[in-house]
Amino acid sequence: MVFSGDSRPTYTMIEQARGVDVLIHEMVVPPDVWASKNTGLKPGDPGYDQAMQGAQNIQDSSHTPEQALGYILSQARPRLGVATHLQVNEDTIGPALSAVRSWYWGSFTIAQALLVLDVSAAEIQQRSAVISDYAWYANTVLYPPAMLAPPKYPSPTAQLSDALLATVIPDSVWESPP
Repeated sequence: MVFSGDSRPTYTMIEQARGVDVLIHEMVVPPDVWASKNTGLKPGDPGYDQAMQGAQNIQDSSHTPEQALGYILSQARPRLGVATHLQVNEDTIGPALSAVRSWYWGSFTIAQALLVLDVSAAEIQQRSAVISDYAWYANTVLYPPAMLAPPKYPSPTAQLSDALLATVIPDSVWESPP
């Protein structure tokens, strides 16, 4: 199994994950979807361009677009590809699957809470864990913008080393499926 965590699409991931049983890799919705869902703003609304640029910067710094994950899976060819970190809603699943399927037609799932994978030589079973109906909910705190720190880095890729940047798969490679 290979697990990516937050990651730009890289050739290193393809090399390290080639032929594994399970490749678990994060992916995110497109920046326009991210911006609209997080802010409620639509194109043309005041502040939308700023929200869109913020979402694009976040994606460019450390996330994999849906179609890029399809490309990675098509090259690594795991027995099962699993997407994590996706902002899952009824209206984001279909487009995400279509984007991945533009490159990859192997076994694939989008992880949801309580996903359990049983891996054997013969098969990979997917099921859901069962938890108590009386489990505690996570405490969520929403911070107002004035309490948030300014960006730590001057550009989306400033924290990435030259060695890591050299392995990034250019957008032009995965933006045009076969």
